[in-house]
Amino acid sequence: MSNSLLDQRFGWRWLLPPVTGNGVGLYGFSSEEETFWEEDLARVRTSGGVEPVGLLLVDGDRCTLRESPSSAELHAAQVAGVVVGRERAHYWRAILAMEFPVVREYGLLPAANPRVVVPLDSPRHALAALSLHRPGRWAARVALWLAGQLATLGSVAVLRERVLFVAARDSDCRPRGLVEAGLRERCLTAGMMYALYLGTADENRKTVILPLGDASPEVILKVAANSRSVASLEHEAAVLACLVESPVSEYVPRLAGVLAASATLTVCQEYRPRCRIGERRMRKEVTVFLARLSSINRRQVLLADALAQLPASFDHGPADELVGACRALYARLITLGGNGVQLWLHRAHGDFTPWNSAWTEKGLFVFDWEQSRSEDLALGDAFSYVVAPARLLRQGASPRATLSAALDLGDRVLAAAALSGPGSRVYMALWLLHRAYQAAFFGELIVFLERNWSCIHE
Repeated sequence: MSNSLLDQRFGWRWLLPPVTGNGVGLYGFSSEEETFWEEDLARVRTSGGVEPVGLLLVDGDRCTLRESPSSAELHAAQVAGVVVGRERAHYWRAILAMEFPVVREYGLLPAANPRVVVPLDSPRHALAALSLHRPGRWAARVALWLAGQLATLGSVAVLRERVLFVAARDSDCRPRGLVEAGLRERCLTAGMMYALYLGTADENRKTVILPLGDASPEVILKVAANSRSVASLEHEAAVLACLVESPVSEYVPRLAGVLAASATLTVCQEYRPRCRIGERRMRKEVTVFLARLSSINRRQVLLADALAQLPASFDHGPADELVGACRALYARLITLGGNGVQLWLHRAHGDFTPWNSAWTEKGLFVFDWEQSRSEDLALGDAFSYVVAPARLLRQGASPRATLSAALDLGDRVLAAAALSGPGSRVYMALWLLHRAYQAAFFGELIVFLERNWSCIHE
């Protein structure tokens, strides 16, 4: 199992209070997982020793009661973290409640591969936490919607399929993540709960933390813990600072702070709860946002120069039809380039999708600026907004319908931004040719774009 996968699986460790002195007892973990914990916690011993330990970590489903911590070890420990399924959760809930003054309970969703950690102290906090997760699969979206509906009615029982217990002696048991980042005294009061989004299991993974108190949350934390994710988060912080006085400032999270501590970087930024909005209204607001974004660092370049950035040839594609369509589109662009056609460059979000934007009480809110570029070809964000969900979330999505919707949004943005020159088909051709062999869906779009172009009299 890769270290990245374990880093995500145990991303909930951010919630564990710091422990001073003694070691750590591990129960129910594989040797590979124990090695991970040893590297993460530095002072770890596995179960079987005689000296007391400060922190106990238990996988309650993979160790028998005989293999679990003894009563003496539980009584001596400062902190205990237990992950366990629904069937055995009642046992650990009772045991921990007898030994520790503070026991906090969280739901791990999905149970088999947690992406979000949901505090179960109140339905209101659970509902706020669920908004952090926007799964791609239809069945997962339905399950999440149902969980949200039940939380609205005051029930969190469905979120207890797999739970995390964090038990501590100290009533002010703030997460170690807060302490390590230097946030202990920065507006995050004792007794707060925290929802976590654990991200994807790769080297660019960040842990996203939503602090939850009595009032509606106004800040969210993003934590990076390796060189690649730190660099990505540093870039996002620089972009947010750059955009604070820009034409899109009202759409962008305000930067509340950047804190570097040892090997981690924490970026605090504005949070706005989602509201419902109709698809047509949302598309209109997206058009306005993209038009404003296009005014930043705007300049023109020759199409002939942009073509130089494409692959040297399209001779070796996965299908003859795709190779032919790529060659035909490239030939059309060469002809236009020879006629002196110019294209627009400007600031780009770089990963603009429906899940990186939301409608809020303050209007459209656009976040996750980690891939933003100061200059990029116009309309890339418009195309991504339409194509990404069709490619990643909708099984059997129509390439023809997706292409039509993407070109329509592109033309709307060109008109709203007063970007003169060629229509969205030229920009789409360049955008797709850069991605020709990255995924089958891009290839299907290229074929339909070439057919669409051939049917239109120029």
